[in-house]
Amino acid sequence: VVGSNDGSIQGATLGIGGTLDTSTYDFDGSDDYVSGATDIAALQGTASMSFWVNTTQRGEDTVYQAPGVTGVESNGDQDDVFWGWIDQDGHIGVTSGNDLGAQSTSVVADGEWHHVVLTRAAGTGDVQVYVDGTLEDSVSARSGTIGNSFDSLGRIEDTGTSPEYFDGRLEDVQVYDSVLSSSDAQTLADATDGRLMTGTKA
Repeated sequence: VVGSNDGSIQGATLGIGGTLDTSTYDFDGSDDYVSGATDIAALQGTASMSFWVNTTQRGEDTVYQAPGVTGVESNGDQDDVFWGWIDQDGHIGVTSGNDLGAQSTSVVADGEWHHVVLTRAAGTGDVQVYVDGTLEDSVSARSGTIGNSFDSLGRIEDTGTSPEYFDGRLEDVQVYDSVLSSSDAQTLADATDGRLMTGTKA
């Protein structure tokens, strides 16, 4: 896991019941987000993201118009990345550039809690999506480190100042500066305390 868990709530509601017997953040899909999320910058390169999600939000099939968990749309070029973007059928995905990237085959926008792991290898552009511990898609998208910075949870930022907001609940969001394995994804989905032991950090 990279860093700590600092951030400032911008309208999101804390205290709603979660899935790990803890409180969770509830976002309204309009203007709620968490700003200054610590060490989100790792998601500009090779990284993984793990979280629990509960939503009924149906998004957009055009990636840069879709809501998502975090990322940035680069107005006018493809120096962007989309972590946890949601399409109009309620699938969740991860990509860089303007390709669809990896998308879940499961519909996560069903009002139930789902565990999601997203991975991206900057060198190859390979992206993967796991839902409830199962690998559901693995493809290649745009490679390279993303130059545009972002630090929000609960929205996709936009260099053209038109962010797309997530509507639903997020819990136990974790960022890793490596590509997690399938066994890592399964371990996180099965964990009752939200923790994954790795070779160097917990």
